[in-house]
Amino acid sequence: MVLSTFIGLAWAVMGWPIPAPVEAYLNMIAGALTPCALFAIGLGLSVEGLRSNLKAAFALAAVKLVVMPLIVYGLCVVMGLNPLYTVAAVVCAAVPTAKTVYVLAHEHKVEEKLVAATVSITTMLSVATLLVALYLLSGLMRGAG
Repeated sequence: MVLSTFIGLAWAVMGWPIPAPVEAYLNMIAGALTPCALFAIGLGLSVEGLRSNLKAAFALAAVKLVVMPLIVYGLCVVMGLNPLYTVAAVVCAAVPTAKTVYVLAHEHKVEEKLVAATVSITTMLSVATLLVALYLLSGLMRGAG
């Protein structure tokens, strides 16, 4: 994953065009990525696995959806960041846990059930927490405009 990131970054910096067949192939894979990841998480998530990891998953969800955005907001305020950049940073911190975390947990056989539960819970709860965050941040943007 690190190597592919560096290759993509170098390619973009060099300004090279992506050949049409490669671009078509990558777009096809990109379109299937999220549904496949969610399907894999669903396969890894059982009712018993969810129930046995519920407290830990909700604790991780609280950290991810509430604590992290608050820390990011505080850092943005301390650094005097532009309100638009502050909103962008806080929203990025407030999104649900990435599906790739489950892929990595499955690949390394580490806490798969906990990660599946956490991804599922943060995905469900982020609908509400993102709305609250955006509502609170809208006042910041109104004050800047």
